[in-house]
Amino acid sequence: MQGLRSGFCGGVLTGCLLVVLLCQSVMAADASVETSKSSPEIPQRVVSMNLCLDQLAIMLAKPGQLKAITHFTQDPAMSMLSEEAMAYPSHTGSAEEIFSMDADLVLTGTYTNRATIDMLEHLNRRVVSIPPAFSLDDIRKNILQVGEVLGQSVKAEKLVSEFDQQFAKIRESAKHKSGESAKRFSAASYGANLYMQGDTTLEREMVEAAGFEHYGTQRKLGYGGRVSLEELVIDPPDVLLLGNYQKDGMHAYAHLEHPVLKKVIPSSQRSGTHPRHWACGTPFVLEAVKQLVQLRKKLEAQHKDKQP
Repeated sequence: MQGLRSGFCGGVLTGCLLVVLLCQSVMAADASVETSKSSPEIPQRVVSMNLCLDQLAIMLAKPGQLKAITHFTQDPAMSMLSEEAMAYPSHTGSAEEIFSMDADLVLTGTYTNRATIDMLEHLNRRVVSIPPAFSLDDIRKNILQVGEVLGQSVKAEKLVSEFDQQFAKIRESAKHKSGESAKRFSAASYGANLYMQGDTTLEREMVEAAGFEHYGTQRKLGYGGRVSLEELVIDPPDVLLLGNYQKDGMHAYAHLEHPVLKKVIPSSQRSGTHPRHWACGTPFVLEAVKQLVQLRKKLEAQHKDKQP
């Protein structure tokens, strides 16, 4: 009887142990599946389909991780990293082209062709869409998000820290000092087809960081809108932010060459800040802010000299 009891208990214990091990195995498998869902493996073949994300990926990706970018990023008129971009294959953005590259991560903007994104997702490609930056804080968020999906969070955090340090120095240099003109100058871009950006934009933050008032905000344009040449001449900003429109020779920019506008806002009050500095929400926007600070100080000095 003792032997039978011992054998029975041993069998029960063995069975219980098997059940425990089985449960642990199932739990471990579930945890593994959950982890894989929440923390995908670091991608090794990344393709970017957006000019702005191209540049962030070039700055953050480890060697060999970024496999292709848009051809726009290789254009010096559009990209701050055109030289670096020449080291990467480029694509034209078709789903077939991207699929053939066997990417394990595709970076897209929120305005990337929806049909292309749907096709890539249908073909089981991992697609991450990142919105454009409408503020300096959005730039920080996008850097960190790109860093996270690339598995380069430490590098991204360092880039944000450097961005903040540089921005703090610019803000300090932009402060109005004792003895300087108290006049607040206004500035705004005036682009193709009479379009002007408003207050819900990255431009507004950059202009205000440089010590200007933002003209588009004064006009309550929101994200932006058309301002007729007549309206601008009657109530002009102190500074127009212009790009390389002269080289384009496009009718959409003809208003900028109008003799009345040139008289109201002469070349000395037109900033040649290149649009590639702020076409994208990248750390390079600070270069444009620096140039605007220098222009504002020059205008203030001229204004002070004219005072009786």
